[in-house]
Amino acid sequence: MVYVIILMLAIICLFATYVIFNKNENRKSKTIIDITRAILIILILELSIFNMNSYRLIFGNFENVRYAVQNLNLEDGLEQKDGKYITTKEITKKIELDDINKEVGTVKLNIDTNRPIEYKIYYTDTTSANYRDLPSKTLVNELENSKSIPTYLSGESKKILVELKIPENTTFQIDSIEINSNIEFNFNIVRVLLLFLGWIFLYAMKNFEEFNMPYTKKNKLQILVIIYVTLLAIWLMYWITDTSLIKSEDKTNDYITPYMGQAVDMVLDGKVYLEQKPSEELMNLSNPYDNTLRNAENVDAVWDMAYYNGKYYVYFGILPVLTVMAPYKFITGEYMELNTVVFIFAALAIIFIMKSIMLIFRRWFKNVPFKFLILFFVAVISGGLIMWICRRPITYEVAIISGYYLVIQGIFFILKTIEKEKVNYIYMCLSCLSLALAVACRPNLLIASLLIVPVLLKIFINNVKNKKNVLKNILVVAIPYGIVGISLMIYNYVRFDSIFEFGAQYQITINDMRNLGNRIMAIPVGLISYLFKIPTIISQFPFAQISYDTITFYGYYWSSAMAGGIFILSPICFALFLVPKIRKKINKELFFIIIMLALVGLIICILDIILGGNSQRYAADYAWMFLFAAMMTIMAIYQIVKSEKIKHYIYKITLVVVVFSGIINFLLGGIQSEDNYLKAYYPEQYYGIRYGISFWE
Repeated sequence: MVYVIILMLAIICLFATYVIFNKNENRKSKTIIDITRAILIILILELSIFNMNSYRLIFGNFENVRYAVQNLNLEDGLEQKDGKYITTKEITKKIELDDINKEVGTVKLNIDTNRPIEYKIYYTDTTSANYRDLPSKTLVNELENSKSIPTYLSGESKKILVELKIPENTTFQIDSIEINSNIEFNFNIVRVLLLFLGWIFLYAMKNFEEFNMPYTKKNKLQILVIIYVTLLAIWLMYWITDTSLIKSEDKTNDYITPYMGQAVDMVLDGKVYLEQKPSEELMNLSNPYDNTLRNAENVDAVWDMAYYNGKYYVYFGILPVLTVMAPYKFITGEYMELNTVVFIFAALAIIFIMKSIMLIFRRWFKNVPFKFLILFFVAVISGGLIMWICRRPITYEVAIISGYYLVIQGIFFILKTIEKEKVNYIYMCLSCLSLALAVACRPNLLIASLLIVPVLLKIFINNVKNKKNVLKNILVVAIPYGIVGISLMIYNYVRFDSIFEFGAQYQITINDMRNLGNRIMAIPVGLISYLFKIPTIISQFPFAQISYDTITFYGYYWSSAMAGGIFILSPICFALFLVPKIRKKINKELFFIIIMLALVGLIICILDIILGGNSQRYAADYAWMFLFAAMMTIMAIYQIVKSEKIKHYIYKITLVVVVFSGIINFLLGGIQSEDNYLKAYYPEQYYGIRYGISFWE
């Protein structure tokens, strides 16, 4: 919470600086009045509606009664030690309060526990002689308000039953259960600051002239806003990764050991295979790649590693190990936490996303207001699935986010190549190197190199008459791709006796990848899931949830956790369907860039479907490509349109869609993701957010 407050206060200071140094006195006075009004409204909401439960007992004749709970019956799964109870397995305990004969306005559980406990209240009142149930709630020791429930019953209640679902390995002590105890007033400073930040964002976009004029790198306030927005995104990814996995010296977790431990040691030992030896049962199996056979024979195997000729190999891209994890172990003697690895690459990706957007605006959108640049950035950060990756920072996500960063960096460098009239061959070389290295993270990202082909061809054609420049073009492209490509080919050949085999065929995974066929008909199934799957909406926090279902397909098709289709989670992508309408009205170079982004994204999507199946994390390879293309389409339309009224509508629609995208992607990615690590490992933060948003609970 301290980090949130510091960050929000810094942003508020930025806002205040603009107001104080604004030379337009009328503008300054109006802004101060608007700020005062906004603060008052937010404070009134916090003191009233957001704390409505603390006023539950004001109106009515409620008598406070405290019921001591002295002893629980010891049974299977429940032990007692040093005056506290300990569960050896998940149990359910029921505590009945009889002869209450009073109107019940609140129920409070005074329980000291080391783990969250789900509880449900059953009640009787004048309308029901037998028990009815209320919605369940989760008690978290650090959150006082989680221990109370406001009740709205009919008349007096005779009996109340409290049902506790207590997880395994829970140490707890029940002190008492209170009827009609005041729910503590909770002034949530984080909620107040976030609401004010949201208001600042919308207010500045509408009223500040710097947001409504074109972007220029000479405008100091615009640059300051860019820095703040970028830091805010980086901070958000830090919080997500920092609250995703338990930081522990225990490296026995199956997701951590092969990649963090053995792969790092493998590199430091100068080997290409893991130290761990496959079991005799696996080596003697008729088809070790058949998961059903391994399960039937109860054969021990390291999941998602490549097995070939009696050795285990790392299937996932080796580059993060070579560049970050192995050097860290060599210098410090410690393994770098995967949280940290993912955060480093996510932060770098965010920086280059912003830098790329700035270059795009300077080249093609010189007449588009600065506020669209901020919306562009928010759309990519929220819809590009970086939050999804950061929320579950394990082996798979390390490979994905490192490739993500390198491709984005490659795009930035190619934009720098053509930023000025004279081609910058150093940036051109760095672009090719970045995109080539991305293949060492995710082999399918080789397709991403197609993104720079139109630029390279244009440069080549322009220089075709100059043999020196033609040779330079060839060398600048061939050297980085050649060095990286040959290195990977040698690496592959040493491991799998094939220069083109990265280990996918020999992966110990859910299916036999060597013989997996009939994939063409799976493409429509995957496209619907990846692009147009509708999220599962629920009435309780976090209001949307992941699912594992797909449309019917009579064949094998693997489906992992899916939040929703890219076009649904980020509806701005539907703007891509307008590209054919504007192709003759926009710059040809811009048109080809948009087409290439959408086309390459689609090709990678289809490859993921054919080679893998459904997994939201796979979509991070290309989701940002659709978003870049879509936002560039919106900007192009904005420049084409002459009517100020239509331009205003374009902005309003873009704003609403981007805000929607930010909210739903944060709920599905920033809060949940594939394994809901925030709820599992940091329940006080998860439920703190839940009860801060669902203030009525």
